[in-house]
Amino acid sequence: MLGDVRPYRAAFYERLAKRSDIDVVIYAGFPNPGLGAPETRPDVGVPVVDVRNLYYPRRPFKVFWQRGALDVLRSDADVIVCQELVSNVSVWMIRLLHRRAGKRLVLMGFFYRPVGGGISARVRDALRRYLRRSASALVAYTEQGRDELLSEGVSRDSVFVTWNTLDTEYLIGLAEKAGARTDAVRRRLEIPPDAVVLAFVGRLRGKKRVEVAIEAARLLDSRLDVPVVLTVIGDGEEREALETRAHGAPVRFVGQTYEDGELAELLSIASLLVMPGSVGLTCVLGFANGLPVVTTDAKATMQTPEYAYVRHDQNGVVVEEPRPELFADRIESLLSDEARMKRLAAGALETARSLSMERMVDAYVAAAERRPV
Repeated sequence: MLGDVRPYRAAFYERLAKRSDIDVVIYAGFPNPGLGAPETRPDVGVPVVDVRNLYYPRRPFKVFWQRGALDVLRSDADVIVCQELVSNVSVWMIRLLHRRAGKRLVLMGFFYRPVGGGISARVRDALRRYLRRSASALVAYTEQGRDELLSEGVSRDSVFVTWNTLDTEYLIGLAEKAGARTDAVRRRLEIPPDAVVLAFVGRLRGKKRVEVAIEAARLLDSRLDVPVVLTVIGDGEEREALETRAHGAPVRFVGQTYEDGELAELLSIASLLVMPGSVGLTCVLGFANGLPVVTTDAKATMQTPEYAYVRHDQNGVVVEEPRPELFADRIESLLSDEARMKRLAAGALETARSLSMERMVDAYVAAAERRPV
């Protein structure tokens, strides 16, 4: 497998490697600083071959090359799994040479994106379609990605849906243990015992729309009879600007953590996960902690494939536009209805249980075993 190693992928790699007929080796480099990866590589339970990511230009990069990644063509691997990244030149080289090397190629990714009206976006979309043609199997994160591939004429038996996820069984267990430490967490963050806590988790950058959550918390704190506090769990290039903006607002900037137990404790005091921008896999984390997710309709903001997991009034609330007053209105309405809150929290846990890691592993194994006809 070609890519970088993130802590949330450790359980996936470990479970994949436990399949008796599969050996997994990761060819991985470190992404550009600021893209959400830790500075040290986590232990993922499988061999990792170091490659070097070379970006051009460095910020913001347009293309990159993984020096050493082509060694996979000379390895004992039968199948090479790559992300569908047209910006990765190494993937293009593997696409051109894998058959000559006697390897099968599996591509994983979104497989759908808003094309937009610009020529650059259209060219990238055409390149993605061309890249896919040589793959023996395609692993889509969601059913929407699968449907997009089928609409392009891709054979149904070469497409597999993973339901991109985290180790939800493990996270649910951590959440249950963390529930006993809520008082200590509130004291540490200086949050009043009667305060309603909203949580944001993710990189502090534009597409996450953290400013909407900040201003919504400010509005709610002025409206409700109890204090409202927003905990911002994460770091990024916009942190300083967001802290300045949050002056006088009921916001606690907690910083980034890659420790699952600590993250579970921070979420144990929250009532809702508020993600005005792209939700990513964070919505799965919220569900595993029994938190309904409040986010913006994909028609009004750029969303990731995992947005498909958020179902309005079943495990979360979808707001029409990323505007603070709308978020404050929807959250206030939700908090005032205890029965609805309990129903959505139960729906969140049900969704987390359905997004099992074993299901994801099964899809990758099936894709790897698929041989072109």
